[in-house]
Amino acid sequence: MPILSIEPLQSGGYLGIWAINENEHFFRSRLRLSPAELKGMSSKKGMRRLEWLAARYLLQYLSPPGAVCRKDQFGKPYLTNYPFHISISHSRGAVAVAISRTPVGVDIQGFSNKINGLAFKFLHDNEAQRVSQSGSDEKQLHVFWCAKEVLYKACGRHDLFFKDHIFIPPFQYLPSGGECEGVVEKEDYSANFHLHYRELGNYLLVYGTQI
Repeated sequence: MPILSIEPLQSGGYLGIWAINENEHFFRSRLRLSPAELKGMSSKKGMRRLEWLAARYLLQYLSPPGAVCRKDQFGKPYLTNYPFHISISHSRGAVAVAISRTPVGVDIQGFSNKINGLAFKFLHDNEAQRVSQSGSDEKQLHVFWCAKEVLYKACGRHDLFFKDHIFIPPFQYLPSGGECEGVVEKEDYSANFHLHYRELGNYLLVYGTQI
């Protein structure tokens, strides 16, 4: 079985990570997909379709029988008949799923040197200054990007912008993996998260829950 790990979350629930080496038939023959999920799958092709199927299978593996994945009005996934929050991520043949009693987000991304050219789009001016002063490398920039993805997913709001509303306070980047905090602030809305990050070969994984 290609599950890399299943680990408990302090908030209650689990984080699962899967490396795909199966074909589509493996997942289709084992999945219970709702009509809405079948419709959503039909628009996906190639690796994106396989990642989507693997994510649904890992979610099914971590969930009790009868729980069905749906999306709310903002596109945030949730489970019917199961009072847990969920988050799903996939990238380049890797899949991560988190299930938690409190709002949760997870993001897995393959490392890319394109991150340097994109940093101005997601770093607040204060964050960019910190990165510049510390001489941070590409991997720390990936932590910022993935951490902001995690917070965006966990909050489930379309009116949040990475640069203006989602912030990562100062932290010491550790190549061996570490923790940091995340803050979401917009007008009368605010939320705080505790985040964990670590490298998985050519990928970076970040996950976190609301505190």
